[in-house]
Amino acid sequence: MGIHLKEKDVERFNSKIIKASDENQCWLWNGTLSTSGYGQFQVRDKCVYAHRAMYAIKFGEIPENGHVCHKCDNPLCVNPSHLFLGDAVINMKDRFKKGRYASIRGENNKQSKLSESQVLEIKKYLAQGIRQQDIAKIYSVSQICISLIKRGINWRHIKYG
Repeated sequence: MGIHLKEKDVERFNSKIIKASDENQCWLWNGTLSTSGYGQFQVRDKCVYAHRAMYAIKFGEIPENGHVCHKCDNPLCVNPSHLFLGDAVINMKDRFKKGRYASIRGENNKQSKLSESQVLEIKKYLAQGIRQQDIAKIYSVSQICISLIKRGINWRHIKYG
């Protein structure tokens, strides 16, 4: 499942790059973008991220579970000197180290069924010894949801008492 580019693909790829005058600066992708803001490049019947295509062109095959990471943190950058090979763990450690991991928690999480004020009420009910099943019925959530709140696994940023 590697990226295999023919010479005509490489020429077409290179035509979509805006190279900076300074080789140390980002080379910007000027082609199609993914919904996540990364450059995309069509190679025959499949779309690949532009930075992955550049890595394959300059350095060769990307391992099956390989991640091509950016030193510059610019998703449009395809400068090969800004790219490095890693895996999922290295990619996540790099995100955390650079402060780019923003947890979407609480009401800002689109999957949340509860508001912060409801969670405060739930924590109050739990402190009063009301059964988890009864609290779950009040808020139309599962007993497991209430248990996760009680154990501090979910909504731990909401403090009661």
